[in-house]
Amino acid sequence: MTKIECCIMGLQGAMANYLSQSLGEYHQCIQLNSRDISALVSHLEYRFNPQAKQHTLRPFVILDFTHPQCTQNLLDQIGDRFPVHWVIGTSGLSNDIQQQIRTLGESSSVFWSSNFSLGAAIQNYLTHTLGQLLGQQGQASILDFHNTEQTEDFSATAHALQHAWEGGAGSPAHMTSVRVGDGISEHTLFATLPGERLELTHRLLDQKAFLAGVRLAITKVVQEQHGLFDMRDLFQPVSEHKLSTTL
Repeated sequence: MTKIECCIMGLQGAMANYLSQSLGEYHQCIQLNSRDISALVSHLEYRFNPQAKQHTLRPFVILDFTHPQCTQNLLDQIGDRFPVHWVIGTSGLSNDIQQQIRTLGESSSVFWSSNFSLGAAIQNYLTHTLGQLLGQQGQASILDFHNTEQTEDFSATAHALQHAWEGGAGSPAHMTSVRVGDGISEHTLFATLPGERLELTHRLLDQKAFLAGVRLAITKVVQEQHGLFDMRDLFQPVSEHKLSTTL
């Protein structure tokens, strides 16, 4: 099987370093400083030079798990200038950056998600379905548990879970956040009916849980010429319809 060429942005981030160590078995990876987008531009100019066609035979994927400013720089300086594919997992993106990603999906293939855990994606799917089953008669609350390094009031994963419930039930889901200790993350949906309660918990035990989702995202995105994709698209073969929320 021909290996896909991947560029992992970032030299310092834990996620970037983990991907660099883990994806090499499956793909040919380079790792670049997220502060120096010009190095990536130079690499792409060489790779897609019409005089060096041998460099264009394999798909090229940019993996961005950095920070909002780096994502902004990548979109501004590269965008759709080159026939590359994108996998974006940066959190905390502004509305303007999110709109840039949606626009990029009109001309390039982009896989964008706030969480690449397959378990979290399944939790969102089940939450949406549970909301549909309970409807307006059910009430819901979400517990967003992270370590003290999480600076956002509510994580993107918690917001995705909230949207999944509200898209299915049509009623609001209130959120509570806890920031303590050094664990990774845990998200619980509490859904209640008169006299009873359902709990749906996803607990992340190790960052390696993201690897399977990233690998599937790479496989998905290189099959497409353009379009905006997310974790829902990985479950299309077993789902009857596309959810109306964003995982």
